Amino acid sequence: MTEYIPEERITLDEYLQMERVEVVNGELVEMSAAGGVHSIVSGNIYRSLANYLEQDDLGLAFTDGMTFLMHSGQPYLRDSFVPDAAFIRHENLAAEWDALKPYPGAPDFAVEVVSPHDRPEVLKAKLDTYLSKGTREVWRVYPTLFLVERHWQDETGERSQTVRTGRIDTGRFLPNWHITVEDVFRLPAWMKKQLGRSTDAPSEA
Repeated sequence: MTEYIPEERITLDEYLQMERVEVVNGELVEMSAAGGVHSIVSGNIYRSLANYLEQDDLGLAFTDGMTFLMHSGQPYLRDSFVPDAAFIRHENLAAEWDALKPYPGAPDFAVEVVSPHDRPEVLKAKLDTYLSKGTREVWRVYPTLFLVERHWQDETGERSQTVRTGRIDTGRFLPNWHITVEDVFRLPAWMKKQLGRSTDAPSEA
């Protein structure tokens, strides 16, 4: 279960000694243990992105477990996220990054696979931070609903789109990456049965 753990100030050294936690607005948030559906869905997105990058090398793709410090000031952390998949363009990689350590900034693209116990206020705070720190696009993926929410900012402000079937538009930042909702939710038949889905085609939530 995701829950806030009150903490006034968290240093990077302290944070690196912890397991499965994020920092959201200066507070520790425990990350719920990922289940099978969560892991497969995030893996589907990462593999599709990594396969695309083999052909058109625009940057680095990251799996779940990669920590982004979100430009948090030193010595105390304000935000530190662990998206389920992420991408940084080569030209945006921080020159000062020691690759043995968490990334000192924000990704260009982040995927958050939403768990049943994720709190709406935490999801909203993370989305706001991603976009304010320079992440170009954030996906919220809902395995129990079989839908993907895209979030981004343009000259008119924050924008969003809910995609329930077919190709997901990635042309703004990853041209020619072809991924569909069906690719995202490619699961074994018995897992789909548990979720109440009997075909590859998602129904209306």
